[in-house]
Amino acid sequence: MSQPSSGSVVETTKAWMNRFIIGQNICPFAAAAMRQTNFVVCEATEDSEFLDVLGREMDILFDDYTFDEAATTLFMIPTAAAGDWDHFMTHYYPLADSLIGEKEYEGYIQCVPFHPLAEFSDIDQDPADYVSRSPFPTLHLLRQGDVDAAEDEWLEMGKHPGDIPEQNTARLRGLGNKV
Repeated sequence: MSQPSSGSVVETTKAWMNRFIIGQNICPFAAAAMRQTNFVVCEATEDSEFLDVLGREMDILFDDYTFDEAATTLFMIPTAAAGDWDHFMTHYYPLADSLIGEKEYEGYIQCVPFHPLAEFSDIDQDPADYVSRSPFPTLHLLRQGDVDAAEDEWLEMGKHPGDIPEQNTARLRGLGNKV
């Protein structure tokens, strides 16, 4: 099976963001950040190349670190090397997390994993798992300051960011297999 082109990966991911993440209000902060989201397709087949590309993206977020504008990166790994959910979570996600530590970006950059086969729930075939499913294995890099600012804004409006996961679970389970 051939790999999708980088352009196809980006367009598919943008459509998923607009239709699902923003359209279903999975992340109420995504719409505002979308116009300044960097979409990066990593076709690395070796860990060292993966870490180089990911490290450059982390550096961009860190070097341009301001609290005035949102900036985030969706780092997609469409290669077969990303593997299934378990491999992704035991190999690529820890590599990314370790890189954040090595670069001393803890507290500045956050990494959130997405995968087509993501499963967090103890319930078999739980529609709530779609909250972490994406068209391609993806590491979402966020500036912690932007996350904190968005959450503070929500708190000022009387909303609680901690309620978002519960609301998503209820909504997705309500949709069932229509998700």
